[in-house]
Amino acid sequence: MVWKLSLAAGLLASGAVLPAFAQDRPLVLDEVVLTTAAETATGPVEGFVATRSATASKTDTPLLETPASVSVVSAADVAARGGVANVGQALAYVPGVSLSSSFGVTTDSDFSIRGFNSWGGNYLDGLKVGTGMTRAGQPTVEPYGMERFEVLRGPASVLYGQVTPGGMVNTVSKRPTFQDSRETMLRYGSYGQVQTGLDLNGANGDGTLGWRFVGYAQSGGTQMDDVQDDRIYLAPSLTWRPTDRTEITFLASWRQLRGQEWANEVDRAVLETVSPSFNPGEPGFDRRDSDQYAIGYELTHRFGDDLKLVQNLRFYRMDGTYHQVFAWNGSTGNPDRPYEVAREAYLQDMTVDVFDVDTRLQWNAQAGATRHTLLAGVDYSNIKTRMKTQWGAAAPLDFADPVRGLPIGPFDPVIRDDEWKRELGVYLQDSIEAGPWRATLGGRWSRTTNGEDASVAAWNYERKQKAFVGNAGLLYLTDTGFAPYVSYAQSFQPETGTDWQGRPFDPTEAEQYEVGVKYQPPGTDALLTVSAYRITQQNLLTTDPEHPDFSRQTGEVQVKGIDLEGRMRRGDWDLSLAWTWLDSEITSNEDGNQGNEYTVPRHTASVWADYAPQQGALAGFHIGGGLRYTGRSWGDDANTVRNDSLLEADLALGYDFGTRDPALDGLRLDLNARNLGAGKHTRCTAWGCYYNEQPSASMTLAWKF
Repeated sequence: MVWKLSLAAGLLASGAVLPAFAQDRPLVLDEVVLTTAAETATGPVEGFVATRSATASKTDTPLLETPASVSVVSAADVAARGGVANVGQALAYVPGVSLSSSFGVTTDSDFSIRGFNSWGGNYLDGLKVGTGMTRAGQPTVEPYGMERFEVLRGPASVLYGQVTPGGMVNTVSKRPTFQDSRETMLRYGSYGQVQTGLDLNGANGDGTLGWRFVGYAQSGGTQMDDVQDDRIYLAPSLTWRPTDRTEITFLASWRQLRGQEWANEVDRAVLETVSPSFNPGEPGFDRRDSDQYAIGYELTHRFGDDLKLVQNLRFYRMDGTYHQVFAWNGSTGNPDRPYEVAREAYLQDMTVDVFDVDTRLQWNAQAGATRHTLLAGVDYSNIKTRMKTQWGAAAPLDFADPVRGLPIGPFDPVIRDDEWKRELGVYLQDSIEAGPWRATLGGRWSRTTNGEDASVAAWNYERKQKAFVGNAGLLYLTDTGFAPYVSYAQSFQPETGTDWQGRPFDPTEAEQYEVGVKYQPPGTDALLTVSAYRITQQNLLTTDPEHPDFSRQTGEVQVKGIDLEGRMRRGDWDLSLAWTWLDSEITSNEDGNQGNEYTVPRHTASVWADYAPQQGALAGFHIGGGLRYTGRSWGDDANTVRNDSLLEADLALGYDFGTRDPALDGLRLDLNARNLGAGKHTRCTAWGCYYNEQPSASMTLAWKF
């Protein structure tokens, strides 16, 4: 894609001419006084250690004073690792998060939190990202356009409605900071990947208008032969402060994806006969394209010093086209071709529309020695999916002697399928301060409507369900920096379908008990969190033994675990560490899986260290490295497929040219390598096996001016 390379050259040229100009003419600069803005819950983080977040409470609250387990990954952290391709990679060093892949490719939704799949638990700027019914309809965010990646572990339904029990991920978009800054970036990496980025930030003279523009383009291959991953992302934003009491930020984005996707679902013995780059699909047929549009605003109006109105609103659309030849987990049974597997073709066009609005009043009140931050809010979400699907025949493929280009089809008639998910919620929350004590009490009432209208009449339904959930937390803030806490939280997710008598299923329900302690040594840039928890999810669907064609809600899963996270900046060092121990059990099940473990590793751990000396012979250099360990896990609920443990390494080496030459201030070169040690490691599910993400490397030239 020549135009993308031209764009890359143009972006860099805007910075590259500056040092040349500086060498030809002496520059006389006015005195500049640099100030660092205080951190906010939606603003940038200096280094790796965030101190504030709004994800757990919808209020700008110090992490140390939040009676919940929250992690914040900053844009600076991600940049030090050489950038990431998706949200899952950004969370690689976060406790409680297990990365996984569907059919061999990692997307934003392909990870679990505290043992539960994150499907439906992804948010952008506090509003649902939304999910379609299949892979073609999975909205994603562009990591380069994000300021923060935040994980709230544990049920979060009081403030966010239907969310998975393990927790949620909230990504925070880059937005105006009212400080002039400009950055351009060019990156070249494995598989011929070329990426370029532009981030412009500014404001008018009186501070009433701030603006920002983020642009990103990418072109190149992937670890799979004949699979491209091309992207364009444009995200303008504008903050207007018409009065000292009112602020509104407009956020818009457009993201185009063009490429393909691999889909491995084959037996491990078959998979291990080919290299990780082997493509079991049809390069001339496979296609995964999407166009994503979003526009919205965040409004804050203060009626006085203690009362304010906050409203977040966004409309989002995704148009997707997905063509894929799948390799299924099964041999054709041909005795002359033991490595021949069956394949099937799949065509799908999908449109996903998501409308979200969240309106709340925040009242700060003093009652004697107790201070209250009261939230009263109403939110509404409407997700509509329109889909057309066709299944067709595809020739089998012999992994030992592949032949491409064979006829595809014929295809079955088109299946039209429309789906809608609506939720109206009312929530109340009281955050209380009484001396060293911090307490949170909250409750939510929700009404959900899920429905489907398809050309297959048996699929059609509409279900209306109601749910009430609550949470509570208590934290004690000591003078020594320790903050022990306890919490209780509930979550719900609507279920579709009926039992054999035609009775609609109730929502699945979950509850969590958690105890933990946070530690922030006074006067240091560090935060350590240790938490222990138990999550129980009930009303899961299992096969009805008396009516095998139907299900009933007798399933239950329990997860117990311990999470540890530490982030610290000390002198020239940035350090992050994470460890999770997780004990999962299917405690009730009529499919024969009762007593088995869930499909998540029992142990995961990671550590990252970054050294950037400011003085001495190594001044200007940045040296970093990390290790990630994923323990053994089962690949299916029947516990018949076992996945081995995996230890991977990431490395980083960078140099800031401005350290030695002021004329090159802001110019930086970074070399990165990731997934070292992955080799031909495979991961299997009940559907089949695929290779893990392979080692890769990149070189980045960035200019801040």
